[in-house]
Amino acid sequence: MLGVATLAFHDDVARELAAVDALLILGRGLGDRRVVSRLLAHWCETPSALVLVLNPPDNLDWINAGLLDSGVDEAALPLRITMEKDDDRAALYHRGGVFAVTARVLLTDLLRSRLPRLDGVVVYGAHSVDADKTEAFCLRLVRRHFPGAFVCALSDRPERFFGGFSKLKSTMQSLGVERAVFVPRGDARVRASLDAHSPDVEELRQPLTPLMLEIQGAIVEAFQGCMEEIQRKRASDFILSAIKAESTLLQQYERQLKMRLLPMWGSVSSDVKGLLSDMFRLQALAEDLLDKDAVNFLFVAMDAKAECAARHSPWLIMDAADRLFKAARSRVYEFRAGVLRIVLEPSPKLHTLSRLVGELIAAHAESSTEAAAAAAEERAFELLGGADILVVARKQATLHDIARYLGAAAPKQLMFDRLAVFMQKPALISGLSADESAQLASEITRMDLSAASHRVKPADSLAPSVALNLPASSSVARVLARSAHVVLALNDALSQGLLDKVRPRHVVIFDPETAPLREVECMCALNPSWPLKVHLLYYENSTEEQRYITDINKERDAFARLQEEASSIVFRRHGADEVDATLGPSGGAHKVIIDLRDLRSALPNLLDESGFAVDARTLEVGDYILSPDVCVERKSVVDFHQSARSGRLVKQATQMCRHYARPCLLIEFDEQEAFQMQEYNRFHPAGYVAQLAILTTHFGKLSLLWSKTPRATVHLFALLQRNQPPPDGDEAARKEAAEDALVKHRNAVALDVLRQLPGVTADNMHRVVERAGSLARLARMSEAELEPVMGAINARLLREFLYKPLSAVAVD
Repeated sequence: MLGVATLAFHDDVARELAAVDALLILGRGLGDRRVVSRLLAHWCETPSALVLVLNPPDNLDWINAGLLDSGVDEAALPLRITMEKDDDRAALYHRGGVFAVTARVLLTDLLRSRLPRLDGVVVYGAHSVDADKTEAFCLRLVRRHFPGAFVCALSDRPERFFGGFSKLKSTMQSLGVERAVFVPRGDARVRASLDAHSPDVEELRQPLTPLMLEIQGAIVEAFQGCMEEIQRKRASDFILSAIKAESTLLQQYERQLKMRLLPMWGSVSSDVKGLLSDMFRLQALAEDLLDKDAVNFLFVAMDAKAECAARHSPWLIMDAADRLFKAARSRVYEFRAGVLRIVLEPSPKLHTLSRLVGELIAAHAESSTEAAAAAAEERAFELLGGADILVVARKQATLHDIARYLGAAAPKQLMFDRLAVFMQKPALISGLSADESAQLASEITRMDLSAASHRVKPADSLAPSVALNLPASSSVARVLARSAHVVLALNDALSQGLLDKVRPRHVVIFDPETAPLREVECMCALNPSWPLKVHLLYYENSTEEQRYITDINKERDAFARLQEEASSIVFRRHGADEVDATLGPSGGAHKVIIDLRDLRSALPNLLDESGFAVDARTLEVGDYILSPDVCVERKSVVDFHQSARSGRLVKQATQMCRHYARPCLLIEFDEQEAFQMQEYNRFHPAGYVAQLAILTTHFGKLSLLWSKTPRATVHLFALLQRNQPPPDGDEAARKEAAEDALVKHRNAVALDVLRQLPGVTADNMHRVVERAGSLARLARMSEAELEPVMGAINARLLREFLYKPLSAVAVD
């Protein structure tokens, strides 16, 4: 494994944050994993120290490489702990070391007191920590049980600390830190490290073709028309009034709009919902225009047309829609004076990339002597995935298209083959006359037969031979050419040490983003003698260019606002055991037994914050046990629907009614959603009412509870626990273990018959089974024998039913 060096500002930041409580916010691509490696290096070498990395990245190799480079022994590297190692975790904690854990694992171990000590916690991805999340629950328990432990949190998403009232302050309060450190790209320490040896960057501004410009303009016009129609209906004026159509075509707009509309979604009319769906579909088309070739875009455009026509979308009657579909067809084929012409307009970016790669390979071949070529070949085999050219893109599908385009002898033939396949789709030829459809099919057949006899395999052509190995789940693919290596990778792979493994001479950023460019800057600063050139490829005057510029401006503005906000934050100091007095139970803390599988929800965190004593167990019946008699099964609206459809809800209700005197079904809504039943996956709200009617009819003991938010659920639990004794977790676990063992040997049909007998209830059924053993034995038992098991009234009801003449029953 290659070592991972760090820059001076990485070392400065690591020293500044060593064993202190702080939140570090870095700019994208500035090497947050290098800082983590420097932070952990000291603790890996400290005997018996126990430090946890909360929510670590999926791949620890890059962090471990930095630790090895710092001189840490391989045996002391961080170990990832999972739920599968449940029995061994306590022993590992006692031994000490640095461990990578998820929030669920850490919360389970904290609640079960498995940690003997704790020196500190390093929180990765601090932007995802929220007051209601499991991470906040974990850190509160850490402060409560290990007050001397440090908490150091890191994030490289400064823009994620906005989106609410004082998000930075609430995040710092959830982390339990009072200090924030900001390291943007413009920081003096960063500039001193990176600007001295900045890479040579060439911007390849690829103009859109006239037809692509026509399509993009038509999409923007149609999008604007949908927005104006929504505003005309006065459904979302406060959301859309000041938004420009061009800015809404960016990716993040859909998520932001959905989040803002979610609380009122139930009151939004079907017309407005349809218009919003049209806007999201047009947004996807704007992205597909830049990502797909002409044939693929025509197919998705016609598919979008068919989908929107099925719901009578108003934008289809606009002139912009006609221009959009006409231009999309003109990029593939056109009819002039009744004569068909196959166009197959190539993708400008792919064409530019192919030309660039060819020029780089040719320049390398001309400048290389025989000795230099041998040395380059030896270097390529020494380094894992060694290459002269590295091409990175944002999407896996884009990598597939690049690989096919670079490996094809005739790239245009790829588009023709797709056209021949897509011609079998009715949507592609919709709107053509019968004569035009016949001409198109005939021409494709003729061209296919002609091309079949002259089609040249890539290995026999003048193009570089290609051996492609690109699994769908792989983040890195390799294209092997005759004179040079070309490696394809996702943008995210650069943050995992790919540059240090490949050591390319040229890096082509196919989809412009700030993170990969800064990763290259860091590598050039670490290796001043490395002859590396960056080629930044993007469409000029497009949504792609706008997204790139917007991301840069958003990060710069985010750091400026965060620094201003941090200077005015005032924290209220309080103890670790202080609770929210507005939520907690009256009359002292109460105990709640929680199913381990429900720890991922926000409710356990709020219960602990409100003063409830939380005891996490593996429960087979119910999610929350509030007392020996009160059991609660918690369901979200979506989970309620899925459980009702699968039949799992009936089984859960049966088990709760069998074991508890006051079983409860809690339907909990999200605070971002409207407090009403809404249509879900074509399941009308009336279906929910029917399911609830069935439950209340068959399970008379079952109580239905409705909660608007998880915080409202805390109030409900406090009311349900009033004047109730605390639950016994061990007793519930033993009862369930015995029940599971008995079920395997029981006669299910006989049990169903027993449940229908008068006097047999969920409370006494199991005692009847244990005493009688069989239906025949039950029928022979006297009323005196049944009384201790069932009670006097139930014993009399059962005896009267069993010994009542059948003729009398028939007469009745």
